[in-house]
Amino acid sequence: PRLLQIGLATQEAEKRRMARHRRKEMSLLSETSSVSGGDSDHNASGKVLRMMSAHDVFKSIVNPALTRLVDHVAYCSLGCANQGSKIKISATFGRGSADRLRSILKSPLPPTQTSKCALDLAELADAIQESNEAMLTIRSLCDNGEGAKVAYQSPLEKCSQKTNEAVVMIEQRVCIYSFDACARKCSISASGSGVFDGDALLQCVQKLSDDLTRSDDCSKEIEKGCHLVSQKCCEGLTSYVKDRSDAARLRVVAECADALNTTIADVVREVSYLTNGQSESLESNLSSIISALEREMFDVFLQSSVKRNVLSCARLGHIEGNDQTSNKVEESAPFPPYLAAS
Repeated sequence: PRLLQIGLATQEAEKRRMARHRRKEMSLLSETSSVSGGDSDHNASGKVLRMMSAHDVFKSIVNPALTRLVDHVAYCSLGCANQGSKIKISATFGRGSADRLRSILKSPLPPTQTSKCALDLAELADAIQESNEAMLTIRSLCDNGEGAKVAYQSPLEKCSQKTNEAVVMIEQRVCIYSFDACARKCSISASGSGVFDGDALLQCVQKLSDDLTRSDDCSKEIEKGCHLVSQKCCEGLTSYVKDRSDAARLRVVAECADALNTTIADVVREVSYLTNGQSESLESNLSSIISALEREMFDVFLQSSVKRNVLSCARLGHIEGNDQTSNKVEESAPFPPYLAAS
C-alpha cells in the first residue's frame, strides 16, 4: 500500500537525516567547546529535538485524518448503530439541520446500497489493517540513534479497530437483509406451489460466504436468518393446504421429508463452514421446526382421510342385518386401493 511505501521511505530518510545531524552536532560541539570552554550549543541540539520521526508523523497527521475519514464513512454507510450494540456512530455532518433531515441521515440504507457500502468499507478496513501492521517496522528511535526500540503502540491501532467494528456492523445488516428477502421468496413459493424451497436458502448462505469478510462475528444473524426462512416456509405450506384435499397434505409431508434429508443437511454444512462451527444447534432447531409441520400434516391426514374411508368401507360387529342395511353397504364407495396395498 501507499502508506507502507511512505512509511518505509520516511524511516530510511529519518535514519540518514539523524546521522547527518549527529555528525554536524558533534562538529559544532567540538568547535564550541574549543571556543567557549566546553559549553554545549543548545540551538543545535534543539533543532535535533524538534525533528519529527515517522511515528510522530503518523500519530499527529495521518491518524487524525484517517479517523475522520472512517467516522464519515461509517456515518454515511450506517447512519446509526445496530440495536443492542455498544458502538456509537457519531454524526459528521448535518448536525444543525432540521429534525426530519437528521432522521433521514440516521436511518439505515436500503439493502442494495448497504451491500455496496459493505464491500467498500471492508476494502478500506483491509487497507488500514495492512498499514497498521506495517507500522510495526516503523518505530521511534531512542535519543542515542543506535536503533534501540522503545515501548511501542501503533498510532493506527484505534483507527483500525473502529473500522473493523463498522465492517462487522454493516455485514450483520447484510445478513439480516439477505435472509429477509429469502424468507419472503420462500414463503410465496410455499403458499402458492406447496414447495419447500431449501435450495433458495442454500444459495443465500453460499452468497453470504462469498460476500462476508467477518462471518465469525455474524454467526447469530446467520443462525436466526436460517430459522426465519424455515419458519416462513412452514407457514406458507400450512397456508397451502387450506381448502385443499388430502393430497395437498401428503405433498407437504413429502416436501418436509425431502428437505430434512437433502437441503437442510447442505445448509447446515455450509453454515458450519461459514461460521467455523459456531452454530452447533442449528441442525436440531431446523429439524424440529420442519418435523413439527410434517407430523401435524400427517396426523391430520390420518384423522380426516384414512379414518373417514375406513368408517365408510368397513363394518365391525354382526354380519347379520336387514335388507336395507345391506343395500347401504353395497351402495358405499369401494375400498381405497392405497389402503388395500398398505
